Amino acid sequence: MSLTMAFYNARGIIMSADHMICASTTKNEVFIKYQSSQTEHKIFLMENKYGLSYTGTANVGPIPLSCFLTLFISKNPIHDLNPSEWLLDLAQGFNEFYTNNENIIFTLCGYYHGDRVVITTNTQSPEITNIIDDGILYSGENDFVSMLIKTDIIKFNYGNFTLQDAANFLRFLNTTVAGLMKFGECLPTVSESCDILAILPDNAYWLNHLELC
Repeated sequence: MSLTMAFYNARGIIMSADHMICASTTKNEVFIKYQSSQTEHKIFLMENKYGLSYTGTANVGPIPLSCFLTLFISKNPIHDLNPSEWLLDLAQGFNEFYTNNENIIFTLCGYYHGDRVVITTNTQSPEITNIIDDGILYSGENDFVSMLIKTDIIKFNYGNFTLQDAANFLRFLNTTVAGLMKFGECLPTVSESCDILAILPDNAYWLNHLELC
C-alpha cells in the first residue's frame, strides 16, 4: 500500500505522501511481496495551484505509475478546466491498464476560481467524491490512521490548526504509521520520510520534497 493524506481548513491545504512502493513476484511457485523503492514520488504539483496524489497499484507492468502520471500531466494541462472533470478523465484513462483486482486512488486538492477543492476518485469506479468540511482525508493504510485519530481518548479541532500545525501533524502520523509497521509483524509499506506540499488560494510550495525519483 502507501499512505497519502490531505489536511484542509480555512487557512489552506496540506498534502503528504510517503516514498515507499512495494512490488510482488513469484519464485518457485511462492508469491513474494517486497519493497521495491523508498524514494518514489506520490504527490505531483501541477501549475503551482493543484496537488495530485495516489495510492494503490504502484506500477503499470514493470514501469512505475509515477512515470505515466508525469507524462499524463505534461500532455494534459489542467489550466482553467474544472478539476473534477480533469480528475475523472485521468481515472477513466488509467482504468484500461488495470485488472479487476487492481486499483488506484487519486486525490486532487487546490483552489478553483477561489473555492477550495478536495476531491477523490479511483480507477475501479471512476466517480468523483467532493469533500466539503474541514478535516483530513487519507488513503492507503487507512486502518492505521483511523486507529490514531478516531478515538474516544482524544479529540482534534482541525479548524483551529495553523498550516504549520497541519504539516507537523501529517508528518507525525506518517512517521508513527511507519514506526508501527516497522516493529509489528508485517511487511512495512510506508516509509518514515514523506513529501509535504502546502497549497494556498494564490500559491503552492513544497515543505519537504525529494528532488529526484
